[in-house]
Amino acid sequence: MFEINDCAGVITCNVGEKIAETFNEKLLAYGMTRTQWIAIYYIGKYGTLNQRELSEKMHIKDSTMVRLIDRLGRDNLVHRAKDSKDRRITHLELTGNGNGMKSFP
Repeated sequence: MFEINDCAGVITCNVGEKIAETFNEKLLAYGMTRTQWIAIYYIGKYGTLNQRELSEKMHIKDSTMVRLIDRLGRDNLVHRAKDSKDRRITHLELTGNGNGMKSFP
């Protein structure tokens, strides 16, 4: 009889969940989530991104991205700047605090 706990896919999934859980615990000690840290990573890597570019890189819906950026802004990790030619576009840059977090962990 097949045992699901012997399945490579199930084992891999369980290990991945444990790794993500451990990483999340480390980040929570710094007051952020894995999703927030990934956003900081991408903004830090590219210097500046607009919200659409970031949502595409992270595979996150635009509406979810707005809430994420709101939290990062509230925590003084990201600065929003309107595009001078198209006010619909918002550019994202790391603040000093955000720069300090991009190389974590």
